[in-house]
Amino acid sequence: MMWLLLLFSFLNLLTVLAAFGREKKRKLKSFPKVSILCRVWDDEEVVERFIKNCLDQDYPNLEIIIADDASTDDTPKICEKYARKGLIKFYRAKRHHEKKAGLMNKVIKEMATGEIILATDVDAVFSKGWVKELVRHLQKSDAVSAPVIGGNFTTWMSKIRIVEDFWLFGASMLGRYRLLGKSALYGSNTGIKLDVLRKVGYYSMKTLTEDAELSLEVMSRFKTSFCDRAIVLVEDVEDLKSYLNERKRWLHGTIRSSLLHKGDIVYGTLTVINYTLSFQFLLSLFSLSNPFALLSCLLNLSSVLLSLKRFRAKKEVYPWVLPYLLLDPFLQALTLIGISHDLLRYGKVRWVKVSGEKYHLGRELKPPFKGKVFNP
Repeated sequence: MMWLLLLFSFLNLLTVLAAFGREKKRKLKSFPKVSILCRVWDDEEVVERFIKNCLDQDYPNLEIIIADDASTDDTPKICEKYARKGLIKFYRAKRHHEKKAGLMNKVIKEMATGEIILATDVDAVFSKGWVKELVRHLQKSDAVSAPVIGGNFTTWMSKIRIVEDFWLFGASMLGRYRLLGKSALYGSNTGIKLDVLRKVGYYSMKTLTEDAELSLEVMSRFKTSFCDRAIVLVEDVEDLKSYLNERKRWLHGTIRSSLLHKGDIVYGTLTVINYTLSFQFLLSLFSLSNPFALLSCLLNLSSVLLSLKRFRAKKEVYPWVLPYLLLDPFLQALTLIGISHDLLRYGKVRWVKVSGEKYHLGRELKPPFKGKVFNP
């Protein structure tokens, strides 16, 4: 058992080490038309910020499509203001969709005219060069993903989530791409060629995580990549209830997607090893009298610290590495209990809108890292 944990910790360290070093910046040979697609639902506090952020992009051939999932607040009114001026395309659904894939597929088929679809979330904030960076990668790949990192360093929950973002949705994804030549697609920051999306049958309706299903299908048939320059800031959840509502859907949907779609065994195995780093750390911690357990702990701790260094995390993020490593296994266990409860009581895991006293209220998102990589 301890030898296995030690092997896993070495693989985690190898993954983050592979993430170091900058890729050579490719020149854009052309400017294919790009459609930014965003689904909104009762997001009146953040939708205008999102639209303005899109309009501020340094890209000459762009259309912005907002798909409203039957909002009951002022979201449609705000979007219609920009649609009347011809600045965006706006679609308003007559009924709410339990699975947003149905709405997204309909809007893509009826409204998208771009050769490339960029999908992200309404709370996302990105730099002016976001579109350009993703398009650069799509010159040599069929789909691309990029880091998603929280910009609300506020509560204990959001702080440990931001540490997780640096590791799981930054360094480990980049490292796996560098090692294995392919990348998973993360829903909040993904670009895909429209003809590829058509060939895989658009977004699947089988689970609550349409991005995970799309990722597995595209990775098995097409070339995917990971762009470390196109970072997107989002609002991470800030309390336990919101975390469980979000993670039950994520974890259950990812497991179901993996069972439904054939994936790359090597890539999938390394992903699981990276994802369970905190469990490995905690198991090793219980056996510190064993020198191999101590080494495993140190290697996994180093992996997370190096992921922060790779993306130049600010100094206030570092103290939250240990809380993340110690608390994350218990949070994941609570998530599994929550999934079991939902399946026994309702027969399914329900899609619950994440909310909170401060969540999605248009607060300024600030990069938890240094440098000029991000300049909205």
